[in-house]
Amino acid sequence: MCTGSNTTLPALRNFCFYAAFGILFIFAFMVTWFVAFLVLDERRRTRSQGDIICCFVTKKEACCACCAPRADKRGRMEKAFGEGLGGALSKPMVKGFVCVFFAAIAVGGFIGCSQLEIDADVNDFIPAGSYVKDWFTDTNEYFAKLGDSIAVYSRDVDVHTADGAALMLAASTAFKADPYVAEPSVSSWIESFNTHRGATGAFTLTDLYSWTTTVGSSGQPFKGDIVWKNETNDVPNEGIVSTRMRGNHVKSYKSDDKVKSMDSLRSSLDAVPGNGAGNVFAFSDSWLSYEQYKSIAEEATRNIASTMAGMVVIIAILLISPKAVLIVCLCLCLIIINIMGYMHFWGQTLDSVTIIMLIIALGLSVDYSAHIGRAFMEHTGTPNERLRNSLGDMGVAVFNGAISTFLAVIVLSGSESYVFITFFRQLFLCIVFGLGHGLILLPVLMSMFPPKPFANNNAHLQ
Repeated sequence: MCTGSNTTLPALRNFCFYAAFGILFIFAFMVTWFVAFLVLDERRRTRSQGDIICCFVTKKEACCACCAPRADKRGRMEKAFGEGLGGALSKPMVKGFVCVFFAAIAVGGFIGCSQLEIDADVNDFIPAGSYVKDWFTDTNEYFAKLGDSIAVYSRDVDVHTADGAALMLAASTAFKADPYVAEPSVSSWIESFNTHRGATGAFTLTDLYSWTTTVGSSGQPFKGDIVWKNETNDVPNEGIVSTRMRGNHVKSYKSDDKVKSMDSLRSSLDAVPGNGAGNVFAFSDSWLSYEQYKSIAEEATRNIASTMAGMVVIIAILLISPKAVLIVCLCLCLIIINIMGYMHFWGQTLDSVTIIMLIIALGLSVDYSAHIGRAFMEHTGTPNERLRNSLGDMGVAVFNGAISTFLAVIVLSGSESYVFITFFRQLFLCIVFGLGHGLILLPVLMSMFPPKPFANNNAHLQ
């Protein structure tokens, strides 16, 4: 959350601040209220009182067969994960199959990552079936033949001088020649004025003012494109504040193409002779969204990389062993790659919403792998024995944590909201890949390349 709070994406930054304060309050309640109530509940259990109706004393028996303890103090679920799943993963052929299977999944993840697109369409936030979404779709299909509107502005330019007029004419030519600008849509006052007077080069402000203000003249449509310093007199000899040339981008649907159109026009105007100071520039209201599209890839890479770096530090502190840290980090990398890759196959793209979900998924995936890795380090014996014991001790807790998360988000699967359905899909992928890598691949890798257990295991557990 600390790394995400430094992002330039407002949605991600605000979410990280919100989540950070949430975690802070959760920690405060855990070390105060929760511990206090846990002590009271333990006293109730010692007296064999019921959990809901605490006035009644119950028998000291398990609530169900799954929780019934065995002679070795393990319930049926611990036995299923330790002896069942752990016993199966201890077989050499199964280990080979697991490695090949997860390698194939990783290949699919890499392919999906290579095809993952940056596409933040505001229409995604409109619920499916809404008349507003239908209106946008029909408008784009039947009426919107051009792209977003743009304008080229001038500031602090004496457009009536020879150099100023040449600069504006060159800017107009570059504007029309840009490959991402629809040339027929360009409305250039300098070209129209030169056509009107039959010449190029310097001109008088009186002529320009008269051309734009005379009723019925060819310059009247450009009256709003020229801002005078003083319009109180008939001849505003004090000069011009700013001018504007209007146009439209060519029609584009992908965010990447829109970013290219913005960068292309900026480069075209920067290359105009005499515009080194940037006094002639382009702008569009739509470029506010384009700037977000442009920053998404960089922000996603930076935030995921910085979060991964923080996770590596935490895992290194928990596991200590370089080999164990390397294996757990490998699983974490595979999890995040698979989440990103298969979200592409599920119709998702990179935008501010999916980046937030990726940061959450990365944080959750640490739990699935780090706990199993820690349990493996705390057990001694042969690699297969450590595999079975680690799954028996920690597998149920990891599995229950994943199931509780899944139950919390399954209600969102039928939502028509883009944010909610994205949240469900991202966390679903996180749970599936997190459990698979944490409970299957990680124990296999750690048994194949076993790190040394903690030196003084008994003292460490105390």
